[in-house]
Parts: sequence; C-alpha cells; structure tokens
Amino acid sequence: MKLSFFTHVSHEIRTPLTLILGPLETLLKQTAHLPEINNQVIPIKNNADRLFRLVTELMDFRKTETGKLKLQLTQQDIIHFVKQIFNAFKDLANSRNITYEIVSPAEPLLLWIDKLQLEKVFFNLLSNAFKFTHDNGIISICIEAEKDTVLIEVRDNGIGIPQNSRDQLFSDFFQVDISSSGHIGSGIGLALSKSIVLAHGGQITIDSVPQTKQIAGDTRFRVKLKRGSTNHTPSDNEIVNVRNKEYSYQAPILLNEESPKTIANPKFNDTLLVVEDNREIRKLLIDLLEPYYHILEEENGHNGWETATNILPDLVICDIMMPIMNGLELCSKLKTDGRTAHIPVILLTAMDTVPQQVDGLETGADSYLTKPFSVELLLLNIRNLLQARKIMRKKFTEEVNLQPQDITINKTDHEFMLKVVAFIEKRMADENFVIPDLATEVCISQPILYKKIRAITDLSVNDFIKTIRLKKAYALLSTENYNV
Repeated sequence: MKLSFFTHVSHEIRTPLTLILGPLETLLKQTAHLPEINNQVIPIKNNADRLFRLVTELMDFRKTETGKLKLQLTQQDIIHFVKQIFNAFKDLANSRNITYEIVSPAEPLLLWIDKLQLEKVFFNLLSNAFKFTHDNGIISICIEAEKDTVLIEVRDNGIGIPQNSRDQLFSDFFQVDISSSGHIGSGIGLALSKSIVLAHGGQITIDSVPQTKQIAGDTRFRVKLKRGSTNHTPSDNEIVNVRNKEYSYQAPILLNEESPKTIANPKFNDTLLVVEDNREIRKLLIDLLEPYYHILEEENGHNGWETATNILPDLVICDIMMPIMNGLELCSKLKTDGRTAHIPVILLTAMDTVPQQVDGLETGADSYLTKPFSVELLLLNIRNLLQARKIMRKKFTEEVNLQPQDITINKTDHEFMLKVVAFIEKRMADENFVIPDLATEVCISQPILYKKIRAITDLSVNDFIKTIRLKKAYALLSTENYNV
C-alpha cells in the first residue's frame, strides 16, 4: 500500500516536472547569447534538476526499504563509466579553482552493474565532495583493480566528518551536524547509495579526519565492487553495450558570470549587506537589489560580521542556516554591539514555524521572511526600515528639544548615545575638546564613530557636537536667566 502511494505521488510530481524541464532546456539553448536572461534561467534549470533527482531518490529509497528495487545489470567498463560522471563536474571545479583529478588503470575494467542506479552513488559522492570542500581545495577519484574486486575512492580535503557521526552516516535520514556547514540535505543520499552498492554485492566505507584551524580535513569514501558477475546471472537480453549511452544525472550548470564582491550603484546612497551561503540565492538577492542600492555580499556569518563592523551598512539581510556563524548569532552580535546596534536586520530562512520565528525576532531582528519569499514583500520591508531610520534622523535635526538618545530604537544604541551626549556636555566648555577624546571615551575607532553618529543622526561628528551645544544654549536661554 505504501509503495503504491509513493509510486503514485512520484508519478504525479514527475509529470509537471517533465513539463517544466522540457521547455527549460529549450529556453536555455535559445538564450545562450543573452547572458542577462540566460543567468536567470540557469538557476531554475539547476533546481528543477535537483528536485527531479530528489523525487527519484525518494522513490528508489522506498523500493530498497521494501525489497522492491530490482537491478538491471549490464556489462560495461567501470573506468569509462566513472569518468563520464567525473567530467560532468569539471566546469564546477574550474570555477572554484579546485584541483580535480582522476587516476585509473589504462586497461578497461568490465563489471556487471546497473548503470542508472550506480551513477546515483557516484553523483551523490561527488556532489557531497564539492558541497563540503572549500574553494581552492582538492577532490580526486582513484580507481584500482584488485584480484576479485575494483576499488573506487572519492577523496576530498573539505571540512571532514566528526567521529561520532560516521557510524550513523549511512542511516536513513541522518544528517551530520556540522556547525561550519550551512548545507542542508534530505538525509537520503548516502543511505540510498549504500543500499545500491549492497545490492551489487559490494561495500561502501568512510574514513574521515575533520578539519582544524591548522590543517584541512581528509575524507575518503571507498566503493568496492566485485569483478565478474555479482550474485546475479544476467540473461541474454541484459548483455547490451551501453558504452555510448550518456548518464542521466547532470552537474549544476554554471552561470555565465559570477557576481562581484561589491556592487556599487552610484545612483543610490544606501548600502545593503547580503549574507547568504547559497550562491544562487545570494545572486538572486543581488540581482533584485542592485538596481536600488549599493550591495555588499558575504557567504557566512563570520565574514558578514567582519564586513558589518568595518563598513557599517545601512541594512543587513541574512540567512539563518549558514556555516561558521549562523544568522541568529550574527543578528545577536549586531544588535548587542555598540558599533552596529542601529543597523536594521532582515532574516531570511526556510524555517517557518512560530517558535523558529520567535527565536529570530528575540535576537533583535527587525523583520523575518520565510523562503520562498515574495520579492515585493522583501523590497517593501527594506524600504520601510530604511525610511523609518531616515524619519527619525530628520526629526532630530528639525526639532530643537529632541535629544539624540530619543531617536534610538534599541537599548544598546540608547546607552551609547547617552554616554556620547553626557561626555560632550561634560567637556562642552573645554576649548581643547577634540573628536579623538570622544572616540576614546566610547571605546571605538574614529572612523566607526563618524559612521555611527552619521547613521543615527545624519550628522557629521563635528556638526553633531555643534548641535548639542546649540541645543544646550537654547535650553539655557529659554530659562530667561541668561541673555545674548
């Protein structure tokens, strides 16, 4: 009953996916000479392919659970077979400057395998290797012929896998909890891979050393397949030549041009920092916002924090699930640090439950949008948050009795401005009072002080000090105890 249900649901999803993928392939070819349009089609194609693979894996996974997965064995050269899949990732390796190589015997190695099933294993292993290996890293495949078996090893120097996760790595729906990685998967891929390898009478093992601050990680997946026929004796109609038949899985298509680190639009003054580990979503956000704002981008929370404290952008948009430092940690640090507490933060995430939204807003986030998000809603949130800051700054410059601490929107900024104003008033009659004295008092650098005061009051530090003095003079004159 369950298998019948899975089959029906899989079919229902595959049908619309087919109707999406067909026209997409045509559109991709027809727009090859139009990079601006082609770059918008490529992420759609990649993610439609990804969804198609997930549906197929889910279906096959259910079949392995119920013992319904039947192998269609054909004899072919395992070296040529693996090289086909290896070649599909070459462009991706080049784009990320990853050293990518394959070592194999010169002579063909004929094995009886189910090509469609086994390609899922090696596609999954290579996809994981690229997913968890840093740019400029190393990924390799080594094929060795042994007496009764063939060993295929996929190795990378990525982040590695903790010891306490290795025993469960091939379990159903298990996902490694690695704080330095923001990649989320279904937990099906490796479990399905193991089932497929076992069905071939083979073995799959893992050996991994996690990365440290001093050394890179070292992960090796080894697939061992029997030479000759497996436990299955093929019939005559199964002995076919599939050497020239291409594999069905495709590596992600690359965009024509990678987005630059900083995109400056001279028409607008507001600077936005986009912190998102997924390259395609990051590029989508940049393409959406570039016509309206100056854009800075970072791929993880740690780098986002460094950029935010150095640049002090007008607004930060960040994902929650990110490597090294997640979005909740980044938001919390931004909102509790005197240098950055004034910066509005928008959290973007696929986590849409009420408790998860509460967690996000409790860190001080100004807005929480779930993926997939409405472009119009995102743009309106950005515009409203920036406009609210501008209105508060304008009120300070126009209303004589309004104090700078009255336009702050959180406790950290409020305490910061109280300290600034108190020190200025204390040194108001001191003709030797200079800006470096103020920076030292509030424990931040002069450049950050300039940006911080400008962000809160829309005034330079000198003009801000003059304004405080003028307001103090106005207050004294209003008592009628003094005259000019």
